[in-house]
Amino acid sequence: MTAKVKTPLEENVEGYLVRQIEARGGMALKGAVPGRRFIDRICVLPYGITAFVELKRPKGGVRSAHQIETIRRLKDEMHHVAVFLKTREEVDMLLRELDVKLMWGEQTRQMFYGDQPMTATEALIRDQIDYPQKSN
Repeated sequence: MTAKVKTPLEENVEGYLVRQIEARGGMALKGAVPGRRFIDRICVLPYGITAFVELKRPKGGVRSAHQIETIRRLKDEMHHVAVFLKTREEVDMLLRELDVKLMWGEQTRQMFYGDQPMTATEALIRDQIDYPQKSN
């Protein structure tokens, strides 16, 4: 199997996605499966939020039958799948969706635990992300 060659624009969009996910306390892992094409990035965020992201070059990005089937199966299992993102604007739309989930996760945590973090890791993550403050 030959390696996928990425265009500079596609790498730019992927790098932007990685930086934005990391800024939210998450990881954007390469979705590599030996011998198969898979999802470009698996984005893992606090509060158990995971998004599978497939990036395509702005012009001519081809969807393989295997990618389409993998994405269908992930969606059937109720996973968050962002498919065929081509621009920073499309990445920003995904990030807005994930930000809502992050805020919901933080609000839920505060309902049950107040200002006490559940774990040391969560305290570290909380300090790295600028969450909107509740208005009184």
